[in-house]
Amino acid sequence: MGKTLFTIALVLAVTVALHGQAAADAVTVDFDAIMNGIWGPTAAAVGNFNNNGILDSDELVIMSMILADADSPLHTGVHAAWTTNLARMTIDMAGHPEWYEMLAALMTLGDGPSVGFVVDGTMAYFGVTVDPDNYDLTQSGYLSEDGDADGDELTNHQEYDAIAGSGGPGSAKRDQYIIDALGLGSGEGEGEGEGEGEGEGEGEGECVLSGACPILPAIDAQGEALDALFAVPYATNDFDGGGIPDSWEVALIARSLCDPDAQYHCEAIAAFNYNKALALGGVPSAPYADFLAAYAATSTEAAELVGAVGMFGAHVVTIPGKALDEPFSATGDLDGDGETNLEELDSIDSLGLGRAEYVNAASTPGPFWEGNPALPAAGVTGLVLLASACMLAGKRSVRRK
Repeated sequence: MGKTLFTIALVLAVTVALHGQAAADAVTVDFDAIMNGIWGPTAAAVGNFNNNGILDSDELVIMSMILADADSPLHTGVHAAWTTNLARMTIDMAGHPEWYEMLAALMTLGDGPSVGFVVDGTMAYFGVTVDPDNYDLTQSGYLSEDGDADGDELTNHQEYDAIAGSGGPGSAKRDQYIIDALGLGSGEGEGEGEGEGEGEGEGEGECVLSGACPILPAIDAQGEALDALFAVPYATNDFDGGGIPDSWEVALIARSLCDPDAQYHCEAIAAFNYNKALALGGVPSAPYADFLAAYAATSTEAAELVGAVGMFGAHVVTIPGKALDEPFSATGDLDGDGETNLEELDSIDSLGLGRAEYVNAASTPGPFWEGNPALPAAGVTGLVLLASACMLAGKRSVRRK
């Protein structure tokens, strides 16, 4: 890792430390037992103390599943909030250890009714002031009744209400709620479409982008904001040191994200969606989720770098069985024309052209690209001579490390 990479990784790592984001181990918490220990043997089966229509034990089982699964894209954020809130609750409720985990869990849900129950209850029964400003409420968008843990645009409450029967420990409703709320059954479709040759079913959901197309404006805006933190120019900065500006790398993958006919369209979306979920689960990375998700998907070096903001295990678009198996990386060959993406950039750079032309060139096999007619031999000769003159004069439009 070069000096620039080391510096940026160090600064980001410090940011991570300040926000309490670090690689998080799996944690096992039995909220059913905790509830029953506090309120009696039927509490987990009937308790709805925040009065939102979902049994508290069924709400908290989603949290416990995420805490227990270190590979969950939500694990890092939920683990950080839970750890922060548990530590704070041991201070606020000192001397009442049986309450620490339960009250910390309700604060981690983060919604108004849950937080209100804790704040009002601790004051009424213990004379203790619990200040929500001292707690991490950031996971409400995933864990609360109005949250959406699996990102399917159905709230957790809607998922719960759609299941018949009564919930609680050992119930069929709870079992199905875990599957639906965490998306564990998505795309599985037991028996559906097997051997029917329909061509859609398997993998259909994998090609739905987590975001709106065109996605590049959002990626650029977040990339500029992130680079501004380090006083580096977004247009030319190259964090991973591969020779291609980061802004050009994300533009290349953004094309595949939004063009169904582009190379590796579904592979790019699958990696982007996974990475975005990781980014949204961490405090430092969340404001830059689209940029980091796209950037991390381009190369191993980029994926390793974003680990400094808590995005551990980010996915890279890879093509198994090929020597250059990362098609969006500097050494990859996205269009399969025998020239690496970096070589495509060098050609574009030498002609004094910009990012849009690079994206077209790297995405289209051959010496020219979509929208440009093949030039006559004299025109080619002229361009070569012009490029040579520009290079000799040092007029290169893109400066790379």
